[in-house]
Amino acid sequence: MQTITVKYLAETETLNARYKATHSGVFRSITIPTDYSLSNSDENYVVAAKALVDALGWEGEYIGGHTKEGMVFVNAAPLYSFTSNHGES
Repeated sequence: MQTITVKYLAETETLNARYKATHSGVFRSITIPTDYSLSNSDENYVVAAKALVDALGWEGEYIGGHTKEGMVFVNAAPLYSFTSNHGES
């Protein structure tokens, strides 16, 4: 299963703030400008991931979560899965 990692790239002297989505398999990435009209920064991560999925021609539903570096997304159709019942006897 391939992953998409999205990172926030801060504004520099020559570039505005942007989001970079990178595919974990065959290296491919896409960078989009920050859309300040969105209600929160999480939406910019989703837009960047979707832009890369569309560019790769992938289909399906994707789920994501936060990491130390940004967000990571995977296809929701499970290849591997597990259930944790921590605390249950």
